[in-house]
Amino acid sequence: MDELMEQYQNLKISAYDKLNEVNKLIHDVTLGPNSTYRDEPDTINRENEIKQRTKYKPKSNAYVRPPVSDLRILLKMKELERLKQTQELIAQKQKLFVEQQKMRENRMRERWIEKQKELLLQVEHQEMQIFQAEEEHDKNSLLQNEQRQRYYQELEEKRRRRGSNYKLRSR
Repeated sequence: MDELMEQYQNLKISAYDKLNEVNKLIHDVTLGPNSTYRDEPDTINRENEIKQRTKYKPKSNAYVRPPVSDLRILLKMKELERLKQTQELIAQKQKLFVEQQKMRENRMRERWIEKQKELLLQVEHQEMQIFQAEEEHDKNSLLQNEQRQRYYQELEEKRRRRGSNYKLRSR
């Protein structure tokens, strides 16, 4: 867009330069009903006409001013159009950014929920392992208690037998 505006400015400057050069040579109206220029075939009349033109300067301002106001309006319109396009582009980029931000937040929320579920599953799994270990420990404790009781009972029974064997022998 800047390159286009620069080219437009260069074209405008070139047109003004050429207009100034032409205006130096022309001092009266050359087109239209008030035209002082006529197409005549003989060159003498043309030379005379050129001499008359250089001597005679019309009272009206024949200098054609460049349509500066039109160019300014055009430049303002182009600038407004450029600003509008820029604002639209910024609005689109903002909208895209907001949408992407929402998508990121949703993905983060989903990941967080997944991680939370994974942690809950891990905690439940660890609790199950702990309960299983406790149950196994309880079973082992019961088996050990039973084995200990059997051992003590066997010991008690061996003592009784020995005691009864001693009583029988001592008799």
